[in-house]
Amino acid sequence: MCLQVAVSESEKAIESAWTWIREHMIPQVKSIKDPFDKEQWVVDQMKMVVLNIKDSSIDELSSDEDLRNASRTFRQTFTIPPSERLVSYYSCACNGRQGRLYISENYLGFYSFLLGVETMILIELRDIQGLKKENSKRNLIPDSIRLTKKDEEEYFFSNMFRRDEAYDLFIQLIEQSVQRLLKSSRSDIPGASQGTSSALVIEDTKEQMKKRNSNSATLSGTLKDDLTNRKKNKHLRQKFKLPPTEDLDNVLDVRYKDSNNNEIQQPSTLLGFLKNPILPGKLYLSQSFIVFESTERSTTSQHHPPTLCIVLPLYSIKRVERISTGSYISDISITTWHSMEHVFEIQTHKTSCEKFCYTLKDRLQEKRIHIKRVKPFVASFESEHLLHAVSIKDFCSSVSDACGLGTEFGYPDKVEGAKDIKRMMLWKNHFKDNGRNLTLARQPALGKAVRVGLPNILRGEMWEVCSGAIFRRFENPGEYDELLRVYQSQTSMATQEIEKDLHRSLPEYAAYQTDQGIDRLRRVLKAYSWKHPELGYCQAMNIVVAALLIYMGEEKAFWALEVLVESMCPGYYSTSMYGAVLDQIVFEEFVDRTMPALGAHFKTMDIQLSVASLPWFLTLYINSMPLEYASRVLDCLFIDGPRVLFQIGLAILKTNYEAIMATEDDAELLTIIKKYYNNLNALANADTHKNKEETTQLSNFNELMVLAYTEFSIVTNETILDLRRQNQLKIVGGIESFTKRSTIRRLEDTAQFNKEEISILYDKFFGAIYYAKETESTSGNTMDIYTFQKMLASMTEWAVPVLEDSPNAEFIAQTQEHFIKRLYTSFQQKGRHGLVFQDAVRSLGALIHGDFMANVQFFFDMYDNNKDGVLGNYEIADMGREIFWLLMQLGTEKELAWEAIDSLLLLCLEQSVNDEGFSDEDLAEWLSKFKIVESTFSILEVGDIVHLTNAFLSESTPCIELPLAAFRMVALTHVCLEAFFEKGLSSSIKLEKVVSERQKSLGKELFETLFTEGKKLANNVAQVHATKSNPFIPKESPSTPPEPVDMF
Repeated sequence: MCLQVAVSESEKAIESAWTWIREHMIPQVKSIKDPFDKEQWVVDQMKMVVLNIKDSSIDELSSDEDLRNASRTFRQTFTIPPSERLVSYYSCACNGRQGRLYISENYLGFYSFLLGVETMILIELRDIQGLKKENSKRNLIPDSIRLTKKDEEEYFFSNMFRRDEAYDLFIQLIEQSVQRLLKSSRSDIPGASQGTSSALVIEDTKEQMKKRNSNSATLSGTLKDDLTNRKKNKHLRQKFKLPPTEDLDNVLDVRYKDSNNNEIQQPSTLLGFLKNPILPGKLYLSQSFIVFESTERSTTSQHHPPTLCIVLPLYSIKRVERISTGSYISDISITTWHSMEHVFEIQTHKTSCEKFCYTLKDRLQEKRIHIKRVKPFVASFESEHLLHAVSIKDFCSSVSDACGLGTEFGYPDKVEGAKDIKRMMLWKNHFKDNGRNLTLARQPALGKAVRVGLPNILRGEMWEVCSGAIFRRFENPGEYDELLRVYQSQTSMATQEIEKDLHRSLPEYAAYQTDQGIDRLRRVLKAYSWKHPELGYCQAMNIVVAALLIYMGEEKAFWALEVLVESMCPGYYSTSMYGAVLDQIVFEEFVDRTMPALGAHFKTMDIQLSVASLPWFLTLYINSMPLEYASRVLDCLFIDGPRVLFQIGLAILKTNYEAIMATEDDAELLTIIKKYYNNLNALANADTHKNKEETTQLSNFNELMVLAYTEFSIVTNETILDLRRQNQLKIVGGIESFTKRSTIRRLEDTAQFNKEEISILYDKFFGAIYYAKETESTSGNTMDIYTFQKMLASMTEWAVPVLEDSPNAEFIAQTQEHFIKRLYTSFQQKGRHGLVFQDAVRSLGALIHGDFMANVQFFFDMYDNNKDGVLGNYEIADMGREIFWLLMQLGTEKELAWEAIDSLLLLCLEQSVNDEGFSDEDLAEWLSKFKIVESTFSILEVGDIVHLTNAFLSESTPCIELPLAAFRMVALTHVCLEAFFEKGLSSSIKLEKVVSERQKSLGKELFETLFTEGKKLANNVAQVHATKSNPFIPKESPSTPPEPVDMF
């Protein structure tokens, strides 16, 4: 048996690993007698070694041996950061050449070596603009992916037997890349407080460092498995509208059975509408929820929703019972807070059933502390009051202001009293049969009831329940009030913009002409901007919140807004509005699919549909339609998701199809749409009704909603998500380019850099932020010291991290760390947390373009820790040690570097203006102390520079106070120091674009060299042959050059 102990590029590192085992493990193993105990002890020790590896992101921690081998090949072939993790690899062909495709977190790599021709391609995922599945072999076999870069260069990958798997990985990784690009492209943080104290910043930095240091590695699965789990968790949250903290624990195949338990006061009638009262489905379990979804689908709706969906928070469960119905079958009975019983027959192996039950038990125990809050939380809902009210009239007369501004200022729709009472009665019966608020079971009838119309008093509650905002509010009690309390006296860019837009928010509604309505709107918008400073506030957000507050209280509106911004309309209300722009591309694709002639007309006449449709999506039709109809749109949006926005938009175009086909420009399109909105309350044409016997004629709005739901069933939430993923790359490039131009244009000082150099600096600065790890405190447009080093490493070799097995790695790493930290501090503007782009440009410009005098002052200021205008012993010693390291990194001979630092320290003694002074004898004594015997001269191996600086700091050394003028004299007295301050350091910083797409390896160089030498050899042999066969050609002497031959 052979055991692999260590793998490294150097023998020294392997020997050190074996030495550690020999010294720390073998003596302990010998003392253990039991062989099984020995084995377990060795395994535990090895695990401990692995868990102490500094970088937990390397693939060597993966449990998949094949992936570890592929990762090593990937790293040997391509130049990538050591922390880059390989996701998967596939055999395929690229542009006709067979090879292997590597997919990592941030890169796509392809390598092929066939018939002496090598092909290497390395593409950053952030540079991909288009990705499309295609067929090869005369369009017959679905095994290909076409990739397009931002520079329009295309790559065609074929012969992929797992094409769909690779495509899904690409989409998921690119989606993450897009989010990081948008994050790194932000030029500012609009919600950041302008009054944040430095103490908070310091604490935040300490927490980040603590998190970084305590983040030890763990034995893990592959990153591919991790991405698969993330995808499942995200799908679970999106599908059932769960909070972002929920992850899937377990899932089982079950059958839902109707309950006839007489002990329950309100027996369940959920399955009363079915002929067979048993529903097969799946039971999902997460940290805080248990969810059932039937596999049987409704046939009455074109979108075929599940027949039954139950989302139960674990804290809303009163009782769970395990009912044994046979040897291999068990039932689980769950009784909710509202005394409804749900029985699930588990259809799976007994082991899986036991695991599920034990996990459920543990989760229920964890949520016991929240059960006390359920009663007061539920009591605030109007559905509870409705069920306990003596009559509907009594209920309507006792409504609290928690239902929104509408209870005091009136609701936009003037519903007749009899009609509203009838609606209330229908919803009261629905709540009795299906539960309410936290325990509401969802059937297709719920969606139909919402679309028919919600009572104004219940509208805010149903918005909160259908969107999932109710769960967020329960799990974060008091957060809204705490945000307002903590930030009540602070301001930001976002709060300034909020104040400008307050009085432009639904001015037609009476409440927003009063201080009461404006104050509520202000508090909700400010609280959201404080919680999400990276988003802050965006125009149109005020319109949405103003509509919510008519039907909801402040806290409810706050959490509903969060669900809208994060889940339903992601990216709509960011500084770049990339989500709204992306959905315009998706909307135009739907237009092309459903009304191709109209889509072609827009292209022919160069009509920008987004000019009309963008406000629809941004304001959720609130600013476009009369408010009474906009609230109906919100009803459908909260229960059916974002597809409603697209369906209504398509229905508007379909309704005005003939008029729009006659338009020739954007202005005519806007006129037609505006006229249509003004007539939404008018009666529709009776000829358009399918049911001729219907006596009640529909309004234009009702007909619009019918058309949206019946004619455009092709639009689903799943299709929208897929199209968003496919098209997101089209807009990111434009946003990134716009942000880059804007950031560069706003620079106050370009520090003598030309346009191209500024562009390269921008790419390196924000590229480093893009690749920053989550544990780093880099965010938005600010850079921490760890990301700063990565940026420097892309421009100069002395900032590249030192390998652990290199000679004197500890000394070099410490010196490098101290110098970069000192450089980072000097780059920062005083009092600012983090490094911004302007600071980096200004400081790098001073360092690169400065002359000798400027660079001397730059170094003097950098080492003047006390900012007292003089350098002391410790500051000069630090400077000497770090300049020596820099000289060595810049290629200076070690003897010359030593001489320069020796001269620096001695001349600082001579130039010091300290009153005490010292004699020539003192100088001679110090000279003897600093002099190193030539036979033992070995700078880096024995640490002579450390010996020198330590001697400089001894108690017998006079106290030095060196001003800037004297320091300039010191720098001029040695040629090496003069050259270093003149251009030595600045010339080592290279502002060059890095070409990462194609790399040339040693294999190809060897092949080209052999081929060239072979051609030379063949020509020489041919020439010798020709010389022997032709006696008239004179022979050449090997020592003299050949003479020219006259041609006759």
